[in-house]
Amino acid sequence: AAAEETAAANLRNSINTVGAAVILEEKTRKGAVGNKVFIVFLRSMGLHIFALFLLTAAVGYACMSSADVWLAAWTRERGLEKREHIDRLLVYVGLVLAFAVCIFCASRP
Repeated sequence: AAAEETAAANLRNSINTVGAAVILEEKTRKGAVGNKVFIVFLRSMGLHIFALFLLTAAVGYACMSSADVWLAAWTRERGLEKREHIDRLLVYVGLVLAFAVCIFCASRP
């Protein structure tokens, strides 16, 4: 019993020195997430990081859409020589890789 009281006192002291609080009961809500939660999230993330995330994600998805358009145009072309097919394949692969890099970068913390 004395050991438990000592451990509890040590815990209280360490919490007080750190400045943290113990949550005894969590409160939950049902329904949609309020705008205040998003504002707190954006502020804690930093506006410049959020803007960089949006830019990187937008460029990535633009590359993927461009790859789809490129592939559709390429498949409609007839009478291409082997070298022309290789050139078009390299453009397609480049767009897909650019998409992958952008989405990877956007998903990093």
